[in-house]
Amino acid sequence: MKKNNLIFGFILFSSFLYLYLFSYLISNLELWIFDLQSCYKVMSLSWFLTEHINIFFYLALFLVMSFFLVRTLFIFGIKLKKLVDINKNINLLKVKKIRNLVIIDYPSVVAFNFLNKIILSKEIFNKLNKKERKTIFLHEKGHLKSLDSLKMLIADILLSLFPNWIKQKVLDAFILSSEKNADKFAINFVGKKTLANTLINVVSLNTVYPLMNNFTQERLKLLIEEKDVKIPKYIWIVYIFFVVVFFLLIYYKTCLCGAM
Repeated sequence: MKKNNLIFGFILFSSFLYLYLFSYLISNLELWIFDLQSCYKVMSLSWFLTEHINIFFYLALFLVMSFFLVRTLFIFGIKLKKLVDINKNINLLKVKKIRNLVIIDYPSVVAFNFLNKIILSKEIFNKLNKKERKTIFLHEKGHLKSLDSLKMLIADILLSLFPNWIKQKVLDAFILSSEKNADKFAINFVGKKTLANTLINVVSLNTVYPLMNNFTQERLKLLIEEKDVKIPKYIWIVYIFFVVVFFLLIYYKTCLCGAM
């Protein structure tokens, strides 16, 4: 199994656990509020706080998760608008289309996937030789075959459910893994040396290149050492956290004093 598919699967599963836990918290809110109101009337403050610490934790977690859920919905709206704007700009700059390949009039070397299309700028044909052009096209075709553009969009939105320090680490690993797979696809046709030379040449042009400038040093290192991308430990931290919370919710669903 490709490592980027494995990481993407972890992202989907983590998001499912997140939403399931959130829905479980919502289903118990009324019970917890009633519990707090009832016990507060008959218990001293210190005893009340101590015996309801788990419920305070659940409520705090609910508020934090609510914040990230709202943020994710907001980011989802921004991403949709961005997709519309990119599509509009591609259509404005388009000078030629061959099946799923679109050539645009742009003053820099630019190549990227946009949903089901490969976008290349005219400068690729003006500044790069035939081998380099072929390498770039094959790299982008590798992304297209793996649906990396769509996966990246989904991963970016779903990872917004989590704090930025988790999101960025997991997203970086997913991007690097996707780049490695696209590089492997290109290597099958042009070889490692041509790919490495193309990477170095494109970077030396100091141009905007959304995909092939991503993690250039790391990609060259992976080419030389033939290593795989590691799955971030942060994913496992998320799983462990969810398991612990689910355990608490099952065994300590209401207050610790047992009044409910």
